[in-house]
Amino acid sequence: MASALVALGHSAAWLGGVGDDPLGRRVLEDLTARGVDVSAVETDRADHYIGIAVAVVAAADHHRALRVGITADGKVKATA
Repeated sequence: MASALVALGHSAAWLGGVGDDPLGRRVLEDLTARGVDVSAVETDRADHYIGIAVAVVAAADHHRALRVGITADGKVKATA
């Protein structure tokens, strides 16, 4: 949402936190490259990870969603 606002000519900031891991750093790099202010984002210690959400479409008339997250202790949890 923030990067879309910047693309439309508005200023935008993203507030929240990311893990101090490759994915967390990638999120911050991508948002910064798109012009989003990330100065208020907190980077958590190395054993905390960012979550991931994935949507899967099985067929044109049947939609399923899969939610995947990585817990603070590094375990992957998935729910359909």
